[in-house]
Amino acid sequence: MAKIAVRRATMQDTSAISQLFRKQIKVWQRINAEGQVEDLPYDALSIYERWLHGGAWMSIETSAILLSHLLCGAGVPLIAETDGVVRAYAEIYPGDEPEPFGRHWHLSHLITGREYGEKALLNALLQFMVEQARQDDIERVTVSISGYDNDAATFYSQFGMIPLHDVVRVGISAQTGQGFYKVTPYVEGEPAKIQGWH
Repeated sequence: MAKIAVRRATMQDTSAISQLFRKQIKVWQRINAEGQVEDLPYDALSIYERWLHGGAWMSIETSAILLSHLLCGAGVPLIAETDGVVRAYAEIYPGDEPEPFGRHWHLSHLITGREYGEKALLNALLQFMVEQARQDDIERVTVSISGYDNDAATFYSQFGMIPLHDVVRVGISAQTGQGFYKVTPYVEGEPAKIQGWH
Protein backbone atom coordinates (compact mmCIF):
# COMPACT_ATOMS: atom_id res chain seq x y z
CA MET A 1 0.00 0.00 0.00
CA ALA A 2 1.25 3.49 -0.87
CA LYS A 3 2.09 5.95 1.89
CA ILE A 4 -0.89 7.96 3.18
CA ALA A 5 -0.38 11.71 3.48
CA VAL A 6 -2.84 13.80 5.51
CA ARG A 7 -3.13 17.57 5.25
CA ARG A 8 -5.57 20.44 5.46
CA ALA A 9 -7.65 20.73 2.30
CA THR A 10 -7.26 23.59 -0.17
CA MET A 11 -9.63 24.95 -2.81
CA GLN A 12 -7.84 22.77 -5.37
CA ASP A 13 -9.28 19.72 -3.55
CA THR A 14 -12.91 20.75 -4.13
CA SER A 15 -13.61 18.40 -7.02
CA ALA A 16 -11.95 15.40 -5.36
CA ILE A 17 -13.85 15.88 -2.09
CA SER A 18 -17.12 16.29 -3.97
CA GLN A 19 -16.36 13.05 -5.85
CA LEU A 20 -15.86 11.18 -2.55
CA PHE A 21 -19.29 12.24 -1.35
CA ARG A 22 -20.99 11.59 -4.69
CA LYS A 23 -19.57 8.06 -4.82
CA GLN A 24 -21.67 7.26 -1.74
CA ILE A 25 -24.86 7.72 -3.80
CA LYS A 26 -25.85 4.54 -5.62
CA VAL A 27 -28.84 5.90 -7.59
CA TRP A 28 -29.58 9.49 -8.60
CA GLN A 29 -33.30 10.21 -8.60
CA ARG A 30 -35.92 12.93 -8.77
CA ILE A 31 -39.68 13.19 -8.60
CA ASN A 32 -41.20 13.96 -12.00
CA ALA A 33 -44.24 16.13 -12.78
CA GLU A 34 -46.56 13.13 -12.22
CA GLY A 35 -45.17 12.63 -8.70
CA GLN A 36 -43.26 9.46 -9.59
CA VAL A 37 -39.65 8.77 -8.68
CA GLU A 38 -37.40 8.37 -11.70
CA ASP A 39 -33.78 7.25 -11.91
CA LEU A 40 -31.60 9.67 -13.89
CA PRO A 41 -27.95 10.19 -14.70
CA TYR A 42 -26.19 12.69 -12.44
CA ASP A 43 -25.77 15.22 -15.28
CA ALA A 44 -29.55 15.36 -15.84
CA LEU A 45 -30.18 16.75 -12.32
CA SER A 46 -30.22 20.41 -11.37
CA ILE A 47 -27.88 21.68 -8.66
CA TYR A 48 -30.81 21.70 -6.22
CA GLU A 49 -31.79 18.13 -7.13
CA ARG A 50 -28.20 17.02 -6.55
CA TRP A 51 -28.14 18.86 -3.21
CA LEU A 52 -31.24 16.90 -2.12
CA HIS A 53 -29.14 13.71 -2.25
CA GLY A 54 -26.82 14.82 0.56
CA GLY A 55 -26.16 18.54 0.77
CA ALA A 56 -23.50 20.88 -0.52
CA TRP A 57 -20.91 18.24 -1.42
CA MET A 58 -23.18 16.81 -4.14
CA SER A 59 -22.13 19.31 -6.84
CA ILE A 60 -18.90 21.12 -7.64
CA GLU A 61 -20.57 24.54 -7.47
CA THR A 62 -21.94 24.20 -3.96
CA SER A 63 -18.85 22.25 -2.85
CA ALA A 64 -16.66 25.22 -3.75
CA ILE A 65 -18.85 27.56 -1.70
CA LEU A 66 -18.80 25.25 1.33
CA LEU A 67 -15.05 24.59 1.17
CA SER A 68 -14.36 28.32 0.84
CA HIS A 69 -16.50 28.92 3.93
CA LEU A 70 -14.61 26.26 5.88
CA LEU A 71 -11.22 27.61 4.82
CA CYS A 72 -12.21 31.12 5.92
CA GLY A 73 -12.41 29.84 9.50
CA ALA A 74 -15.79 28.13 9.85
CA GLY A 75 -14.21 24.68 10.06
CA VAL A 76 -11.17 22.50 9.50
CA PRO A 77 -11.31 20.38 6.31
CA LEU A 78 -8.76 17.55 6.17
CA ILE A 79 -7.92 15.13 3.38
CA ALA A 80 -5.96 11.90 3.20
CA GLU A 81 -4.26 11.10 -0.09
CA THR A 82 -2.02 8.50 -1.68
CA ASP A 83 0.07 9.23 -4.76
CA GLY A 84 -1.58 12.66 -4.98
CA VAL A 85 -5.11 11.21 -5.16
CA VAL A 86 -7.63 12.27 -2.46
CA ARG A 87 -8.94 9.10 -0.81
CA ALA A 88 -10.63 10.33 2.40
CA TYR A 89 -12.03 13.47 3.99
CA ALA A 90 -12.75 14.73 7.51
CA GLU A 91 -14.72 17.87 8.38
CA ILE A 92 -14.20 19.40 11.80
CA TYR A 93 -15.99 22.31 13.43
CA PRO A 94 -14.47 24.33 16.29
CA GLY A 95 -16.56 25.02 19.38
CA ASP A 96 -16.26 26.75 22.74
CA GLU A 97 -19.01 25.65 25.10
CA PRO A 98 -19.67 25.10 28.79
CA GLU A 99 -18.24 21.97 30.39
CA PRO A 100 -18.07 19.12 29.73
CA PHE A 101 -17.17 20.23 26.18
CA GLY A 102 -15.01 23.33 26.67
CA ARG A 103 -12.83 24.41 23.76
CA HIS A 104 -13.15 21.55 21.28
CA TRP A 105 -13.21 20.31 17.70
CA HIS A 106 -16.29 18.37 16.62
CA LEU A 107 -15.84 15.75 13.90
CA SER A 108 -18.79 16.19 11.57
CA HIS A 109 -17.89 14.14 8.47
CA LEU A 110 -15.50 11.25 8.08
CA ILE A 111 -15.71 9.70 4.64
CA THR A 112 -13.54 7.46 2.48
CA GLY A 113 -13.57 6.03 -0.99
CA ARG A 114 -14.61 2.42 -0.63
CA GLU A 115 -12.05 1.07 -3.08
CA TYR A 116 -8.93 1.82 -1.07
CA GLY A 117 -7.71 0.73 2.42
CA GLU A 118 -10.57 2.34 4.33
CA LYS A 119 -9.32 1.48 7.83
CA ALA A 120 -5.80 2.79 7.17
CA LEU A 121 -7.23 6.05 5.76
CA LEU A 122 -9.54 6.57 8.73
CA ASN A 123 -6.71 5.86 11.16
CA ALA A 124 -4.40 8.31 9.40
CA LEU A 125 -7.05 11.06 9.35
CA LEU A 126 -7.94 10.65 13.02
CA GLN A 127 -4.32 10.49 14.17
CA PHE A 128 -3.59 13.69 12.24
CA MET A 129 -6.72 15.36 13.64
CA VAL A 130 -5.83 14.51 17.25
CA GLU A 131 -2.25 15.74 16.74
CA GLN A 132 -3.44 18.99 15.13
CA ALA A 133 -5.86 19.52 18.01
CA ARG A 134 -2.96 19.20 20.47
CA GLN A 135 -0.84 21.67 18.48
CA ASP A 136 -3.75 24.16 18.39
CA ASP A 137 -4.32 23.80 22.18
CA ILE A 138 -7.76 22.27 21.68
CA GLU A 139 -8.95 20.65 24.91
CA ARG A 140 -10.81 17.77 23.28
CA VAL A 141 -12.13 16.28 20.06
CA THR A 142 -15.76 15.18 20.00
CA VAL A 143 -17.86 13.04 17.69
CA SER A 144 -21.55 12.11 17.86
CA ILE A 145 -22.46 8.46 17.58
CA SER A 146 -25.55 6.43 18.32
CA GLY A 147 -25.61 4.87 21.78
CA TYR A 148 -26.17 1.54 20.02
CA ASP A 149 -23.15 1.77 17.69
CA ASN A 150 -20.61 -0.29 19.61
CA ASP A 151 -18.32 -0.63 16.57
CA ALA A 152 -17.98 3.16 16.25
CA ALA A 153 -17.44 3.52 20.00
CA THR A 154 -14.66 0.91 19.87
CA PHE A 155 -13.08 2.57 16.83
CA TYR A 156 -13.02 6.06 18.36
CA SER A 157 -11.75 4.74 21.71
CA GLN A 158 -8.48 3.81 19.92
CA PHE A 159 -7.84 7.56 19.66
CA GLY A 160 -8.52 8.29 23.32
CA MET A 161 -12.17 9.24 22.84
CA ILE A 162 -14.45 8.21 25.66
CA PRO A 163 -18.18 8.77 26.27
CA LEU A 164 -18.59 12.33 27.47
CA HIS A 165 -22.27 13.12 27.40
CA ASP A 166 -25.56 11.50 26.41
CA VAL A 167 -28.00 13.62 24.46
CA VAL A 168 -31.66 12.86 24.95
CA ARG A 169 -34.34 14.20 22.63
CA VAL A 170 -37.43 15.50 24.39
CA GLY A 171 -40.67 16.65 22.74
CA ILE A 172 -42.75 19.25 24.56
CA SER A 173 -46.13 20.13 23.17
CA ALA A 174 -46.76 23.83 22.69
CA GLN A 175 -49.79 25.49 24.25
CA THR A 176 -51.21 28.49 22.49
CA GLY A 177 -52.63 31.58 24.14
CA GLN A 178 -50.65 31.10 27.36
CA GLY A 179 -48.31 34.08 27.15
CA PHE A 180 -47.27 37.17 25.27
CA TYR A 181 -43.92 38.40 24.06
CA LYS A 182 -42.62 41.39 22.21
CA VAL A 183 -39.90 41.28 19.58
CA THR A 184 -37.38 44.11 19.72
CA PRO A 185 -34.73 44.50 17.02
CA TYR A 186 -31.19 44.16 18.29
CA VAL A 187 -29.12 46.54 16.21
CA GLU A 188 -25.71 45.97 17.85
CA GLY A 189 -24.79 42.86 15.89
CA GLU A 190 -21.16 42.55 16.99
CA PRO A 191 -20.19 38.92 17.71
CA ALA A 192 -18.00 40.10 20.60
CA LYS A 193 -21.21 40.99 22.49
CA ILE A 194 -21.92 37.31 23.11
CA GLN A 195 -18.31 36.21 23.64
CA GLY A 196 -18.25 33.94 26.68
CA TRP A 197 -22.08 33.76 26.83
CA HIS A 198 -21.90 30.43 28.59
